[in-house]
Amino acid sequence: MNVDILIYVIVGAGALAYVCRPLFVERGEVERTSSRESKRRELLEKREQVLEAIREIDFDHQMGKIEGDDYTETRGRYEAQAIELIDKLDKGNGKAGQIEDLVEQEIAAARKGKSR
Repeated sequence: MNVDILIYVIVGAGALAYVCRPLFVERGEVERTSSRESKRRELLEKREQVLEAIREIDFDHQMGKIEGDDYTETRGRYEAQAIELIDKLDKGNGKAGQIEDLVEQEIAAARKGKSR
């Protein structure tokens, strides 16, 4: 019986803290943080989609479904999108200047994924 009461108190305290949090946090800070995080999550999701598209186009090219010129053009567009997304992510982190390294890492990871 005492364990049940303890669990109810802990759950109630957690719920109360969650509900009262906006009262103790500077107004707008919660909104800015959640907005920033949601934008970052969106960029990360888009980046993963573009990298998956690069992997798929590499696979299709290997299987002979896409010819050389189409492959080069399409892959170039996807790489440009990946660079743009990584640039936006870097600016959000304050790490501008490391874009080329990140792009190379992402492309290497995509190539490693296609060799599976």
